[in-house]
Amino acid sequence: MIQRKALKYVVCCLTASVVLLGCSSKYKPVEVYTSSQEENQEMGESGQTQPEQPSIEEKEGEESSGGKETGDGGPESGKMLEPWQQAYIDYLDSESDEAGVSGYMLILMSKDEAPQLVEVGISEAAGCRVIHYGNGEVHVTQLLRLGLDYIPGENLLRNWDGLMDHYYDLIYSIVDGEMKQVASGYYGRDDNAAMEFDSEGNPIYQYEWNGVEMTRDEYEKEFAKVYDSSKAVTYNYDNLYSMDEVREAIKEYNIIANT
Repeated sequence: MIQRKALKYVVCCLTASVVLLGCSSKYKPVEVYTSSQEENQEMGESGQTQPEQPSIEEKEGEESSGGKETGDGGPESGKMLEPWQQAYIDYLDSESDEAGVSGYMLILMSKDEAPQLVEVGISEAAGCRVIHYGNGEVHVTQLLRLGLDYIPGENLLRNWDGLMDHYYDLIYSIVDGEMKQVASGYYGRDDNAAMEFDSEGNPIYQYEWNGVEMTRDEYEKEFAKVYDSSKAVTYNYDNLYSMDEVREAIKEYNIIANT
């Protein structure tokens, strides 16, 4: 069994600042998915595409429908904001700290629904936050560190990363309006164990998927049953929105046009 106690200090350090972020929030408390393992995912780091962010310029003139007219929509333009759009803008205005993030993006985990808003933290300790609208309210999910990708349209998002020879793959889906962890994998070595290498010079790690110890090959097979990393997309720092840009992107977003 991969030792977990040795990582408690590391995880506490990484998540302490995150927990403080949600203390005074009027939104649903930040869900800090802590793990006793910090791991850096080796699979899926290559060959990933970047999510194409909706162009603000291309969407000029489009109108949202089914919502209420607000100051953000603008009485002069007559645009109507959907409830999710207003909720995201309210979140940005009252909760998001632009100085603490590298940027924002909109992702679409499932078709025919409101997109998810992602904050990419300014540091590994800050991590990424996924904001989604469900059951009439905003939900905020704090991820560990900055490793994030997702499979568009398949309602699957992965938080992968790691530290000091302890790595993880945490798979999430939105279920009944809530962000749920649906699978988890860990690999690494015991802190007190000497590092061993295979014939090709790769470190020999212990692997665990959904609480079951297994070999590396077995781990990769179980992972592939849940998450096809060849379909996954991640973020590109050059394509992230500023706060002003993501506000406009939210207001101009058309669910039908983006499904």
